[in-house]
Amino acid sequence: MSDKDIAIVTGAANGIAEAIYFLASGAASCITGTDLLVDCGWVAK
Repeated sequence: MSDKDIAIVTGAANGIAEAIYFLASGAASCITGTDLLVDCGWVAK
């Protein structure tokens, strides 16, 4: 596993944790019936 791969895995774990934190917060109270994509920015590339 290269350093780049490790950075991607670490970034993915952080992104997932932030998504869970957001969904558990009051800021997500109006979120219903949608998919939340957590992909470390791969779609934006």
